[in-house]
Amino acid sequence: MTFSHDAPPLPGRAVIAQRWSRAIFLHWRVDAARLAPLLPPGVRPDVFDGSGWIGLVPFVLSKFQFLPAPPVPFLGTFNEINVRTYGIDDEGRRGVVFLTLEAEHLIPVLTANALFGLPYRWASIGHRFDSMDAATVEYRSRRRRVDGAARGPGTRLRVRVGDEVVDDELSRFLTARWGFHERHL
Repeated sequence: MTFSHDAPPLPGRAVIAQRWSRAIFLHWRVDAARLAPLLPPGVRPDVFDGSGWIGLVPFVLSKFQFLPAPPVPFLGTFNEINVRTYGIDDEGRRGVVFLTLEAEHLIPVLTANALFGLPYRWASIGHRFDSMDAATVEYRSRRRRVDGAARGPGTRLRVRVGDEVVDDELSRFLTARWGFHERHL
């Protein structure tokens, strides 16, 4: 199977635009049968090399906009962390299935939940880069309650980014996704 970096043509016009930076993609093999109950109806796990995959993807989202409007001031830039897997529907369309998403601004969380049915959660998220070692990045996250107070345990992810750029079938399978499957629309 071959995966392309190029997005397929859109069936209509794009409705949102955004830019990602400081993204880290971490993935683990998972038995596809364990993923199946987590997927929307009509979507099955997308398998590569005999396995389903779970991804943890922290990044900085910026220049978010509803097209054709300009980027949203202040709320259009924030840290996000998503936990995802990959599915393929009955028509053969491959996409991301978001298991949970954390974002640090409440309004985008509420909007994404309402408009797209995505499982966003409000969280306090920070990221930093080691001043002595620019290749080391750290993300921290802790979910918030509606009143803004911390809720539950937090997470900390610290990685050292290597010099090697990986461009193989697996990396394209895990990253060249141009749509998503969800339960609520």
